[in-house]
Amino acid sequence: MTRIDNEKFGDLIRRLRREKHMTQKELVFLLFRCGLPWEQLKELMKITAMMLLFGVWLCFLIPRQLPPYYDQNKIDYFTQGPFRIHMPGLSFSNRNWFYISRVLRIFLLAVLVLYPLACCILFFSGGADLWDLLSPILLTAALAGMAASAYAAARKHR
Repeated sequence: MTRIDNEKFGDLIRRLRREKHMTQKELVFLLFRCGLPWEQLKELMKITAMMLLFGVWLCFLIPRQLPPYYDQNKIDYFTQGPFRIHMPGLSFSNRNWFYISRVLRIFLLAVLVLYPLACCILFFSGGADLWDLLSPILLTAALAGMAASAYAAARKHR
């Protein structure tokens, strides 16, 4: 880990207080300053980047309405380019598509914000061993919760 001089760090904090926003480069800089090692930071950034990619797709690129054959047949998957949603046991239709996509959007963006925060708390409270033990469990629980909430929304709005 590289050492960052206090004058540069103080200038960054003063500028962030004035502008009230932070770029990704500055966030990485602050995480290094807080003492997060490169291995944990690299793992966190990979997962966060993937969530951000899917979040952008869910917020801006996903269609608002499905083609009519989704209403006529029981289809349990949706594909658009490299993105695929497959939920065995439930069928997508225009009656439940809005609710499924809204739940996925909200849940994914919440996990995008809360997962890095929870991982940093894990690392700073218990070190790298606690991080290695609990961060995969935390990510699995978050993604399982997202799938369960999408199933619940689809079942409610058949």
